Amino acid sequence: DMTSVATILTEAKRAPTSMQRHDTCVDTFLVRGILLYGRSGVVPTFCDNTLAWRDVGSGADMVLDVLYVHAKKTDDGTIVGSRSEVLAFFTDLDREGSSRPYIFEHQLNPKRVLISAAQLAAHARQRPGQGLLM
Repeated sequence: DMTSVATILTEAKRAPTSMQRHDTCVDTFLVRGILLYGRSGVVPTFCDNTLAWRDVGSGADMVLDVLYVHAKKTDDGTIVGSRSEVLAFFTDLDREGSSRPYIFEHQLNPKRVLISAAQLAAHARQRPGQGLLM
């Protein structure tokens, strides 16, 4: 259930009291979450039909990057689980005016997963759009 992720990000989105005293700092405040999702056969959902995410993910002061690692293909070449439905769920979370989240998906390949994780190290406001990555 992704409602718990939205709740955690909502709590983190409230600026700490030390930052609320300085108006210039509040404008630069960014809440960032990195979700490592590895459940190939389970499509994530919200208990309240995305109402929680609508409130959290609507602004440019929050970004949720996703690294989706799914099971390897079976011997007959099919992918275990519903990979396209899981990807569709995460790409639907990206909204206009958001801080351009990165969404990576890989089969269980440690080298590719680590390369994607390294690309998430850049600050969300200082990196190019995901389409510009090679």
